[in-house]
Amino acid sequence: MKRLLRTLLLGALLAGIVWAFRGPPGAVDARTAVTIGEAEVAHLQARWYRQWNRPPTREELKRSVDAFVRNEILYREALATGLDRGDQTVRLAMIRKMEMLAAGRADARDVTDEDLAAFFFLRKEQYRIPARMSVLQVYFKDGTNGIPARERAQAVLEQFREAEPDGAALAAAGDAIMLDALHANVTAPDLERQLGSEFAAEVLPLPDNTWSGPVRSGFGLHLVKVFDRIPGRLPELEAVRERVVLDLRYEAQKAAKDQGYQEIAGKYQLTITDAAQAILQGNTP
Repeated sequence: MKRLLRTLLLGALLAGIVWAFRGPPGAVDARTAVTIGEAEVAHLQARWYRQWNRPPTREELKRSVDAFVRNEILYREALATGLDRGDQTVRLAMIRKMEMLAAGRADARDVTDEDLAAFFFLRKEQYRIPARMSVLQVYFKDGTNGIPARERAQAVLEQFREAEPDGAALAAAGDAIMLDALHANVTAPDLERQLGSEFAAEVLPLPDNTWSGPVRSGFGLHLVKVFDRIPGRLPELEAVRERVVLDLRYEAQKAAKDQGYQEIAGKYQLTITDAAQAILQGNTP
């Protein structure tokens, strides 16, 4: 009798331990419970429709649910096994997901006319329409006929100022180079890309409709004539509205991501070891 009592007590004790760790008999462990509800099935139906442009059959929907369950189980098991840790691809995907969730706050907010006006007012210069001009150039290089390029350019400049050259005179003047003689309707950055920053800086302040120079570029010396200059200007908001909307949404998303990070970061305590601090401060041997 005593042996039976001890056996029963031992069994009750073991059952209590199992209960404590696993819960009561029939209890569902949330970590291993996979629930498929109406929302999940509706999501799978909608995803199928987007992909195939028709609703799924009963068999196709069942296969979709089976695949969803399979993926969910494998995903949870991978997390439980720690396969996500140390995987840079998974890490970046999860970081991106968190940022997308934060950015969604900004997307959900309507952009009002007042928002656009304030944003545009503070950033007008980035929407400035740049000045444009047309530039005609004649190139001179050193060593031609033993005469310095500057001396030859000065002589031709006097001729051009006395009488405007025609096409034939322009073609005969100067030296051959793989550059267009006419740079039409260009901006300062265009000139910098084509002939260098030094050339652009010298050309921009030159007077219009007269031959000037010689102006130096990375290629050599040039006589130039600036004409058809259009001054830069600030546009009206309506003229660049779509661009301003995109820029505002981009900055709002960035701000939302930063704010989301700050909210999350407050939950964590950062510790940087002395050794790491030494590296950061450049105090390593």
